[in-house]
Amino acid sequence: MQTILDDVSQESPPQDAPLDDASATAAPAPKQRLTLLEAIAPYPNYSAWLFNKHHWDQHVKSKGDRRKMQTEVFANPLFDSKEAAFVDLEGIDKKLSSSTNESFSQRLDDRFGRGWKTSTISIDVPHGVKKKKKNAHPTAEECRFEVPNVLHRSIPDVVCDAFKQPSGKSFHYTPFREYWERPDTKTTENVYGQFYSSAAFIEAHDELQNSPPEPDCSLPRAVAGIFMASDCAHLTDTGTAKIHPFNVLIANNDKYENGKPKSHAVHPVMVLPPLPDTIHDFANKLYNGKTKAPDNPIFTHCRREYYHGGLGLLFDAEFWQM
Repeated sequence: MQTILDDVSQESPPQDAPLDDASATAAPAPKQRLTLLEAIAPYPNYSAWLFNKHHWDQHVKSKGDRRKMQTEVFANPLFDSKEAAFVDLEGIDKKLSSSTNESFSQRLDDRFGRGWKTSTISIDVPHGVKKKKKNAHPTAEECRFEVPNVLHRSIPDVVCDAFKQPSGKSFHYTPFREYWERPDTKTTENVYGQFYSSAAFIEAHDELQNSPPEPDCSLPRAVAGIFMASDCAHLTDTGTAKIHPFNVLIANNDKYENGKPKSHAVHPVMVLPPLPDTIHDFANKLYNGKTKAPDNPIFTHCRREYYHGGLGLLFDAEFWQM
């Protein structure tokens, strides 16, 4: 038994949807083919890319390196020395190291969604100097450690974009209460299966409908719910390389749709890299060269502040306004 609270949307709960609609089959591989220039951007031509690739692949100069230069670069039928002769390779190296070139940003947008940008997270490292030693206090700037190029994007933009997609037509805007009636006693119990049938969603919906409307606006109003998902991810089977991705899912979507890989219902909003190891050298300088162990509480504090700094990028003024 279901009770629909009002009629913001004609979309009804999926009572009789076939089982295949809820199956989590594997998502098809993306069918994207880049042109050669798109694949090697920001290099202007293949010859410059091939020459610089050889330079960075060979860490030690040797006779073997010289032979590879002859066989893999000069002997390559696509290599043209005139094309590579006057390319600003140092400038290209700077673009690649900063990850701010337009081609990189475009490929990132194509793969993970639009609106990505980079920001710097600043954390204040405790200096440990007692208050009575006023002259020995490091300045606030000297205690500030910065982590640049943290990738993130606006949660409000992601939510608005998700509702504009074709899949948004199946989102649920009208909450409902669902009950199960005991066959023996005929008493009813609440059944909770979807976020948009939860008490919290219904409460938010009622609060919105009872609030004053926007000036000169008669459009129907509905709650947009989101899930936040975050966990540390190891990048390789061996070693310690890891990242910390943050994702958003739309709570108005059916939970089975959110769980299907082919629905692409998970929207990445931030990739938080580990706190750089240079934090140890930075802290040692604050403590006059005294080495601090990696498990020192100072670094626990710094990692927490770094994580909170990442949350600050996501939960900005635009987010709270939304």
